[in-house]
Amino acid sequence: MSRLYGRSLDVYSVSKYLVDNKPEKHKKEKDKTSWEEVTECPSLIEDYLPSSAVKIIENKPIRVVGSPFVVKEGSLFVEGEDPTLLFPRWTPIDEYKRELVYFLGVVLANENSDKMPNDYSIPCEFSSVLSLLLEYLYLKEQGKEDSFSPKHLKELLYNAKKYILSYNNYHKNLLNKRAEEMFTDSGYQDLGEIDSYYDRQEKDILKATLQCLVPYSSMDATLQIMERYKDKAEIKELIDMLVQNPNNDRQKTLNDLGIETYGYNSLKKEIDRKRGR
Repeated sequence: MSRLYGRSLDVYSVSKYLVDNKPEKHKKEKDKTSWEEVTECPSLIEDYLPSSAVKIIENKPIRVVGSPFVVKEGSLFVEGEDPTLLFPRWTPIDEYKRELVYFLGVVLANENSDKMPNDYSIPCEFSSVLSLLLEYLYLKEQGKEDSFSPKHLKELLYNAKKYILSYNNYHKNLLNKRAEEMFTDSGYQDLGEIDSYYDRQEKDILKATLQCLVPYSSMDATLQIMERYKDKAEIKELIDMLVQNPNNDRQKTLNDLGIETYGYNSLKKEIDRKRGR
């Protein structure tokens, strides 16, 4: 997990940047629509979908269910053999269309999911790229691409606040523990207990880092893709690579294409562009 631990400072840095430069608020599209229009909205991105994606969608059609008994703001994803998207309303609104397209990316990504991190790489770093990219393309086809990032930056801001607390507590707790060791009479007789404490703390910070790193990196990579790829055929080919994911390692796939996220420069640039006034 050393690679993941090494990215913790990067995640902390961009978390602070988000908190210090809060993005503009996301305004939901609350115009009422029909469930038929919601379920048909993925047709707008049909030209971007390779046969590998179409086959998965045909084998795993998404159920869309509206119910006010869903106790959650926004949508709730239920994955499995029968992927279901739950919305907390009887009558749908336009916002649900982009959420359905996003969930479509979740289903495609999970068909050939990424491996978990190891000491040398983080294969799952870009696990949300497909979802973000499909949602962006859907909005772009309507001329609404400027509405893409505010929603996701708001979600990242929520994660950032929690991560800053976790990161600061982690370092504070370790410093306090080491101070206790210096003044204890038992010295290193309780080494097993100390190791267990350190292991527990490290496990917690690694988990917190991964929970932030995936959405941060996926957003940063998507922004790079949006900037670099303009031709539909090229985007379709890229989506095909990400869907098939033969090595279960989308990090390597995108790294081989020159997409890296160290420093989160694209994400910071977008934060500056969408900073709340």
